Amino acid sequence: MLSFWEKDEFLNYDHIIVGAGIVGLSTAISIKENYPKARVLVLERGTFPTGASTKNAGFACFGSLTEILSDLKLMPEQEVFDLVKLRWEGLQLLRERVGDEALDYHNLGGYELMRSADMPALEEMNRVNALLMPLFGQRVYQDRSEEIEKLESVAFQWDPLSIAWEHHFVALVIWKEKNGYNKDPPIDYKTFIPCDKEDKHISLGGWCFYQRWRKKHKWDKRKQEEGHYGREAAEIIRRLESVGFLWGETRKLLHPRKKADETTMHKNKKKLIL
Repeated sequence: MLSFWEKDEFLNYDHIIVGAGIVGLSTAISIKENYPKARVLVLERGTFPTGASTKNAGFACFGSLTEILSDLKLMPEQEVFDLVKLRWEGLQLLRERVGDEALDYHNLGGYELMRSADMPALEEMNRVNALLMPLFGQRVYQDRSEEIEKLESVAFQWDPLSIAWEHHFVALVIWKEKNGYNKDPPIDYKTFIPCDKEDKHISLGGWCFYQRWRKKHKWDKRKQEEGHYGREAAEIIRRLESVGFLWGETRKLLHPRKKADETTMHKNKKKLIL
């Protein structure tokens, strides 16, 4: 049973908003601007908001070309236009409330990197620009392929994770040439690989363990559900097997140092209990 002050402080609100991100705080401010006497409570589960506002949505964007084309598949043009208009006006309102300096706002434009499968969207670019012209008064989207050529001219790495995989794969080939193709490096094996600027120290054994883990817990599961590994996974499996990679059992590949630490911790725990 709640006391009077608990009811008054915890329950007596006109509006309760869950989440203290951009949307939650903006909603609370709008309510207070329109209804100054309203009691508004904002709930946030963390010390600071850690949702989309601080991860993948806290940026000044009203929609990429492919995003708007995706909306056009589901909604009429007028509804899409109205949606973009709301996004744009919301951004201006946020800038007005907080201030560009406090937001660290800089109108630098934006880029959308398209995969080969997304390239047909460029054929619809003029249509989208015409749709948004009354709102922005200029063409919003442009083909800037020359920027990609500039980046590639200085050896820009589009996929650093893929490059890291190649480094490990080369190290695996070198190890097998020295130690035999009928075995793989132990999980605690580390080595150096030659790179452009300086040699890199990598955990080759841990990388091999991770490839086994991915196959067992991700790729094999997908094959059971969908009947195939997927193009990327299938290519990785093919390349690894081409050098005699041993898949084995991931549950048996425990790190010896980790086992020793766990044993020591267990002994210490017994001492503390006694």
